[in-house]
Amino acid sequence: MKKLLAFSIGLLSLCCWVSCSSQTPEEQAAQAALSYYQRLMEGYPDGLQAAKSDNDSLPADYREQRQRIFQQYTHDIEQKHGGLQAVSLSQNAARRDSFRIAGEDQWQQVVYAFLLLQFRDSTQEEIVVPMVQREGEWVLK
Repeated sequence: MKKLLAFSIGLLSLCCWVSCSSQTPEEQAAQAALSYYQRLMEGYPDGLQAAKSDNDSLPADYREQRQRIFQQYTHDIEQKHGGLQAVSLSQNAARRDSFRIAGEDQWQQVVYAFLLLQFRDSTQEEIVVPMVQREGEWVLK
């Protein structure tokens, strides 16, 4: 519960910071993705679950399964690389695209944020994180 509270406070701070800035949508989405993965690095895999765009609409058992997957992901990083050392924005620019919402005549904007994960074993990996905007907040697709 304390982890979720700390994540929520961090997320609210991020939202305030993003909404008050004059950043592009790509920059806003990239900063949000960075904050989610930094929380992962700090030992809060539940932050990724809470940041998923469809988290509220999932059945509880599926949410629990996905939570276990995020926990396994952090465990695998720990076992294979000794854990995450740093997360940063990649030199690549974020890319914006859109897709049609199933069953509707609307389009949804998606931003692909590029993050650089630096592991404790000195290896690094660039990942692409799809982000969508929900109620003014950038969340994981």
